[in-house]
Amino acid sequence: MEGKTCLILGSGTLGCGVARCLLSHGVKRITFVDNGRVSYSNPVRQSLFTFSDCLSHKSICAANSLSKIESSIESIGRVITISMPGHPQMSKDELDCSRKDFEELECLMKGHDITFLLTDSRESRWLPTVIATANSLLLVNAALGMDTYLVQLFVRNRSLRTGCYFCNDVIGPNNTQVDRTLDQQCTVTRPGLSPIVSALAVNMSAEYLANQTNNFKNQVRGNIAFFAQIEDFSKPFEKCTACSDSVIREYNKDKKEFINKACNEIN
Repeated sequence: MEGKTCLILGSGTLGCGVARCLLSHGVKRITFVDNGRVSYSNPVRQSLFTFSDCLSHKSICAANSLSKIESSIESIGRVITISMPGHPQMSKDELDCSRKDFEELECLMKGHDITFLLTDSRESRWLPTVIATANSLLLVNAALGMDTYLVQLFVRNRSLRTGCYFCNDVIGPNNTQVDRTLDQQCTVTRPGLSPIVSALAVNMSAEYLANQTNNFKNQVRGNIAFFAQIEDFSKPFEKCTACSDSVIREYNKDKKEFINKACNEIN
């Protein structure tokens, strides 16, 4: 992992944990992306924040905190909103901001060796997955439930095609945050689960980069309540809403218009 550049999408519980693990692996360049601010409940479970960071931008605080831990690294925070299906941009200003953020997100993903996708909703994972597929980028997904977790390496190149986060979905990505209470919108999980998942995400990436083999299991699912874990290979789905050839073909025709339609037209 030393010498690799890493992009962290989502600067919350998992983002903080993954960043600390990357430091231990000798990674010297880490970029955080998030549009949220540190809330008063965050510091007790998100290890890069303190009470004095509350109400400040998460990505910037995380980057500053990481630089204080290891002064020799290059740590940058970017405030970017990821366009999501089911979350329409209604005004011209919103559409302009969305397109600007997309351009910066795509540029950042292309400029880093590994992207860790650690956001807290299904739909926020769609656009980074499309970008990674279209540009053959290494993408690492990590997701938490109350006592369950998923860690998945998504690889799409000439010699290897794995399934993505959406390949096993029976429905397309949509707004999963509407009409939900605050506790339902946030990831409520058992204490101690996020360090396990953060470590798995980083070490699975390190193992893949060290061996570069096509014969590996790219997905780990676990349940801490039963102390159970399953490793398997996720196969690509030809009609996937994020990584299928037809989706990428339409995306490459007119990227901005395709994203606009995906976010504003539910069907």
